[in-house]
Amino acid sequence: MSAVGGRLDDILSLTIYFLDPADLPAIQKVRAEIFTPETAPASILIQTPGLVAPDLLVELAPIAVIPFDRFREPDVGV
Repeated sequence: MSAVGGRLDDILSLTIYFLDPADLPAIQKVRAEIFTPETAPASILIQTPGLVAPDLLVELAPIAVIPFDRFREPDVGV
C-alpha cells in the first residue's frame, strides 16, 4: 500500500479470515499493536475451513481509500 502513497490509517475496513479459534487472542493482540483505537478500521473476523494457500493460518482482506494528494501511480517494473 505504501507503494501507492497509502498508510495504515487509510484502511477503512478489514476482513480477517482464520482457521483456528485458538488463534483469536494472537490475532487480536497483533491488530491492537498495529492500529490505535482512533484509527482502527471496522473489522470482521470469519472462521473458515481453509484459505487460498494450504499453509496459511490467517488471511487479511483490507479496503483502503488513499487521498488524491498522496496517491501515486505504482511502479509496475515493465
